[in-house]
Amino acid sequence: ISAARLGYDKGKIEKLLENLRKLTGISSGNLSRQAKLYVDWKQIMEMRQHSITFGNHTATHPNLSRLGAADQQVEIAEAQALLQSKLGSITSFSYPFGHHGSETAGIAAALGLSSVAEVGGSNCRQQPNRIARAHIYAESVAGVFAQMEIVEPVKAAIRALLVRLRAFRQPGGAPST
Repeated sequence: ISAARLGYDKGKIEKLLENLRKLTGISSGNLSRQAKLYVDWKQIMEMRQHSITFGNHTATHPNLSRLGAADQQVEIAEAQALLQSKLGSITSFSYPFGHHGSETAGIAAALGLSSVAEVGGSNCRQQPNRIARAHIYAESVAGVFAQMEIVEPVKAAIRALLVRLRAFRQPGGAPST
C-alpha cells in the first residue's frame, strides 16, 4: 500500500484493480457495500444532525504530490461540487495520505476551502487554518490521547526545529552568534 501511495500512478492502479477484480470475480462496489467500508449519504445526513461536520478529501483519494496542478484542481473541485450539492457549504480540506504539492493549498483556497488538515501538523494559534491530523495507531483511548496530545505535537516541534536548523546552516541563512 505504501509503495502504491508513494509511487502513485492512476493508470497503473486502475489496471491493477481491474486485474484483481477479474481474478477474484469481485466488484469493488459490491465489496465495499458488503464490507461496509464507507458511510453512505443517509448515514452522513444522520451524523450531520448530531453536529458532525464533513470536509473535502478529493474525488478519488490520490497522492496529490504526484499530480500536476491541473489534475489536483480536478480532484479537489469534483469532490467540492459533489459535497456542496449534498451538504451545502464545505470549508475544510484534508490532504489524502497527508501528501500535497506546492500549489495544493492555493488550489484548495481558490475553491473556498479555508482550513487544511495536515498529517503531522501541529495546531497553533498563529495558523488557525492549519489543522493537525495524525494516523491513529493506538487501540485504547489513553493511547489515542497520548498520540494526539503528546507524541504528534512533539514530532511536529522537532520537524519545525530541524527546518530552522537547516536554514541556519545554509549559506545566507541565519547568522551565527
